[in-house]
Amino acid sequence: MILLERLLANVPADFRKAKQPEKALALVRFAAAAKPAFGKRESAHWKRAKAALRRESFDKCVYCESPTATVAHGDVEHFRPKSLYWWLAFCYDNYVFACQICNQSFKGNQFPIAAKAMAAPKKPASSAKTARLAFAASLAPAADDEPARKHFWKRCDAEKAWLLDPYREDPERWIAWSSDAVLRETRAVPIPRSPKSKRIVQVAEEILGLNREELLRERFLRWSMIDTLLAVATENGLSKSVRQRTLDEIARLQAADQPYAAMMRFFVRQATNTSKQLRNLLAPGT
Repeated sequence: MILLERLLANVPADFRKAKQPEKALALVRFAAAAKPAFGKRESAHWKRAKAALRRESFDKCVYCESPTATVAHGDVEHFRPKSLYWWLAFCYDNYVFACQICNQSFKGNQFPIAAKAMAAPKKPASSAKTARLAFAASLAPAADDEPARKHFWKRCDAEKAWLLDPYREDPERWIAWSSDAVLRETRAVPIPRSPKSKRIVQVAEEILGLNREELLRERFLRWSMIDTLLAVATENGLSKSVRQRTLDEIARLQAADQPYAAMMRFFVRQATNTSKQLRNLLAPGT
């Protein structure tokens, strides 16, 4: 996982203030049903966010960083599950772009938190339209309503979720990586001597399958590339052009649009911490 940014300029009109009452009232009607269950009618709302979310995540699953463009369509994933937080079902700030394996095969409706869960909005006692509109406005912030978004995130932060939201917290602060050349696998591991990191990685393993066998193999192949390039970069006798091409490729593999960028960045940082030559070669402006 890498830190992502909400590209508000690309947010569809459906999730802006002008359209928010309409969408929120649809949720009010949904919640008022005898047996509310999300179906095609409701999913049509969040599917309109898919293209923008895909751009924000560089066509990768926000959780495992695997490319989805060539192997799967990907899902609009409700970070806080809609079955537990029904009032956030149409909230753009609650959406991420995820592969079907992370979302459907693993995460599902799981959402472990360390504190008290936010309370569901209380339904209005009156059926008057003004009461329903006021209730609807309290459900979730519009993507272009910054004060409401700040209040919303304050409520979210109070839950102390163990699953990292890549739009809110930099995953690279908490997840380290380890490669095993014998087993030919690269695994997400905790930062040493960090209880919080240990719990975060445990949750990522259990709820997202972050160390599932397929990922271990794919990440090892990418690690082999960066490890080879780091070794070549410090070889004596390289021509200036070949060394520069090697350094350019190391930089490219760490870019946000590349698979497993967080892992690649970790191993580059690790290599530069132990090699002054690499540190000088990779320093900005050299």
